[in-house]
Amino acid sequence: MIMQRAFRSGMRRQRGVVLFVAMIVLVVMALAGVAMVRQSGSGLSIAGNLAFKQSATATGDYGTEAALNWWMPLRGTAALDNDLPAEGYYSNWGAGGTARLSGDPSTYDWNTLSKKLVADDGTRANNEVSYIIERLCLNPGMNPEDPAQICVKTPPKGGADQSTTTQHYPLSAGEDRLIVHYRISTRIVGPKQTLSYIQVMVR
Repeated sequence: MIMQRAFRSGMRRQRGVVLFVAMIVLVVMALAGVAMVRQSGSGLSIAGNLAFKQSATATGDYGTEAALNWWMPLRGTAALDNDLPAEGYYSNWGAGGTARLSGDPSTYDWNTLSKKLVADDGTRANNEVSYIIERLCLNPGMNPEDPAQICVKTPPKGGADQSTTTQHYPLSAGEDRLIVHYRISTRIVGPKQTLSYIQVMVR
């Protein structure tokens, strides 16, 4: 009789331990499930953000092309000797103490300096595109050929004659003719405030 009572008491204790262990296992499994759901959600969020970033960067080509289409017909004319803020164009690289002098587009005042475009990149991502064109010269409102002007210039390439005079004729070895450089900066603002910047140099 005593043996039976001891056996039953041991069974009850074992049942209590099994219940306790089962509860711990259930809690651990629940925590693991929550962690997996959160990790899966984070992965989807990261993938979505990367897609927004890629879309914004691809849309930047639209802004660069629009800037080039405006600039190309005016290249080499006196129209580019003066600032045209409404078109996002500036005839110098920025005065001392201004953000444009650094050349870092993330520091520019895009709300007041840029030309804003409405881009339709086919993705319905509602990207906002803006561009700023800067002539890489020291003084605004001055012709690049003025002796007091300082510009970033290089000789032409691609078989073009570098000379504007006949002193080098018939050779094309002169370096009298130099071409001014321009910097086109494009900013793209996408969904969730995704920001991308593109800069190209043209001449």
